[in-house]
Amino acid sequence: MKRKRDYTSKAKIQIDPHKHDDQIRELEAKHYETDEVVTVEGQAVETEGSSEEEMDIVSSDTHSDIGRIDISFPEAFSDHCHSRLCYPLSYYILSPKERLLLLYAENFRHQFFTSNLKTRPLVLALPNECNIQKFVCTTLRPTSFLYKSLRNAAGIASFVADYVIYEPFDDNIRFPNRLISPATLLCKRRGNSFEMATLLCSMLIGAGFNALVVSGIARTDVVENDQRLVPFPGDIYKFENDEHVQDKPLSETQFCLGGMPDLQSHLETNMAEIVKEKENEKQRQEALKREEEELKQRDADRFLYRKPHAWVALFRSGAKDQSIEQNDVEDGTDRTIEVDFVEPSTGFFLSSSCMDYTLINSAWNQKQYYVNKQVYVRVGEIRWNLQNTDDWEHLLPGENEAGTSIDNASEIMNEKYLNTIPSWVSKLHLNEKEYEERFPNLQKTVFYKRVKHLRFSPYFNKDGKMMQLTLFADDEYTVPIFDCIHFENRADMLLRIKKNYKMLSIKEIFGKSRKDNLLKIVRSMDPNRPKELYFSANVRRDSMEYLRVETGRIIVKSKDRRDMCFYQEFEFKMGGDELKVRIIIGGKN
Repeated sequence: MKRKRDYTSKAKIQIDPHKHDDQIRELEAKHYETDEVVTVEGQAVETEGSSEEEMDIVSSDTHSDIGRIDISFPEAFSDHCHSRLCYPLSYYILSPKERLLLLYAENFRHQFFTSNLKTRPLVLALPNECNIQKFVCTTLRPTSFLYKSLRNAAGIASFVADYVIYEPFDDNIRFPNRLISPATLLCKRRGNSFEMATLLCSMLIGAGFNALVVSGIARTDVVENDQRLVPFPGDIYKFENDEHVQDKPLSETQFCLGGMPDLQSHLETNMAEIVKEKENEKQRQEALKREEEELKQRDADRFLYRKPHAWVALFRSGAKDQSIEQNDVEDGTDRTIEVDFVEPSTGFFLSSSCMDYTLINSAWNQKQYYVNKQVYVRVGEIRWNLQNTDDWEHLLPGENEAGTSIDNASEIMNEKYLNTIPSWVSKLHLNEKEYEERFPNLQKTVFYKRVKHLRFSPYFNKDGKMMQLTLFADDEYTVPIFDCIHFENRADMLLRIKKNYKMLSIKEIFGKSRKDNLLKIVRSMDPNRPKELYFSANVRRDSMEYLRVETGRIIVKSKDRRDMCFYQEFEFKMGGDELKVRIIIGGKN
């Protein structure tokens, strides 16, 4: 029996640089012959069948040239060969296979526009940092990093949103005019939605997730990264409720004889209080729900369907070492494939049925480019079976054959099927200093709905402040009602400071390993009010648990002392010699 040869390990593929010259010349001649005729016919059809509103969205004069690929293939070798910019050679020249891919993509774009006159232009090839058009699939560079937080999807999305400053387009109605490489974006740390989505998708694919870059239309606040109407993603009510539950130390009356017990039943009163608390919680949840619905149903602006945006679609079944082809339909019945959207500018995970995105034009990964053919389908109802050609149009015909069968290895080596090439982008690199700093300006401020979220890089502040969350009572962020500050790497082990401006209270929370075993300090913004200190009594020699300092009195409470002393009170007069001491000895607290 003859054994099949292992082409994957032994075969060496060599591409003749002049092999596709004849095919390229034929396609160029065919393209130039039909270009002028199709443009004139397309203008006539749009003028007759489109209304004034549609003509405002799709301009017949320039729409045919939007997203067009220059098939003269200009290169910038002479501009960068003596430049100080250390770009690799692949950044400003085009290989023969790249030229074939671009020519094929331009032919696909031309035919797609001819058959779909009212659709938006496709993002197929955009100029890179050297002003050379590169196929978007080859701009993705899957890379994995050694940092633990960059091995999960949530950590990667949060890091990209923090590490790169989002820059909207200068004219956010026009077609995107650039797409720099992810490697350059990591150095520049400023980019638009397409560049951030490309970096995010490259890192997700490198970590083993099944992700796609999605090109479409988003709402104005998403395109402009305005989150002033978006509720804070965390639970801010637990911070407020935590302030209302104050620690109540033992008072003087607890050491005296109590009065007669109340023999009257309070069951109805307690039940009424419980019902009232439940109603208040229900009303609060309904108010939050109404705010979210109003946020989703707010009026669209005039240019709603003219603002391009890019984000990432993450397949929920996209476990490691799984490809999109494994989601195929096996028994002829459609299977629901669920995806989650990841917004690169914020790092938030959104449901596929969210109202932040209104249209999806195309999607791509490092292997294939898919065009959405589901024109009159909402974003939340789009079917994500990419192998269904009725819903998705494939650009490259050789993507499936390249990864499925070893028998076709000889045909692939002879380039019978057209597939993508390895990425032209340099390897993504992130050193430890850049990873630790995280924020470009060593700090980042985000305004949510009546919430200001301020974060800092480690060791940026001398006092160790890492995060500050401030709640406001108005939309102008002028009347604070609550403030929570987080600290790290402090010598006094201070972790958090919570300020409640309604109750005029301040709570300082400390970590372990303090010499005095102090846990927290509760004080008022008024310096004349008493200050309360709480200790860990189990590890202190004097077993002190509570200390209250007032203007003329100090109260000390202990726990599990050998001499059974658990309450001491020192009362004195300022400027006098009189001192009153009260000590109570008894059983355990």
